[in-house]
Amino acid sequence: MEPSQDGYTVDGVIRAVSDDMISTFYAYLLDEYGPTQHLVDHEQILVHTGGATPGAALRTDGVRKMLGRACHRAHLDMRVLPHSFRHKAAAGLYAASDFNAELVAQEFGWSSPAMVTDVYGKSANRHAMKYLQQAWEATARPPSEPWLAPPRPSEGDS
Repeated sequence: MEPSQDGYTVDGVIRAVSDDMISTFYAYLLDEYGPTQHLVDHEQILVHTGGATPGAALRTDGVRKMLGRACHRAHLDMRVLPHSFRHKAAAGLYAASDFNAELVAQEFGWSSPAMVTDVYGKSANRHAMKYLQQAWEATARPPSEPWLAPPRPSEGDS
């Protein structure tokens, strides 16, 4: 990825997303972006939906502020940064791939698998990952669409 002159990231590639991410993105497009779309004269999707500059692209500091307000509304005494989402996804892929650093480096565009093991290898513990996965699933946003809900076992399944 290469930043443009005004600070936006261009030529970025999104390689994988969860069902929950897609659902949230569609809800944003329909409920928030749609009414502002006629004011947008660029290719960015995260935009100001009100205020003095509706339709203007959110910069990184705007996304940080948005996440800060969301944490405050949820009464969370923590700071969430945009990079946290990438970090969680990389850690999840590292564990799910049986700690395959080469695969994670390739998927996230890092030049060296050593970087993956340096950052994530210190805490790579299969036993701990089982509990982390349970915690992530317990704190995930409930599916808002029926097709995102996990399949229910049939009566014959036990």
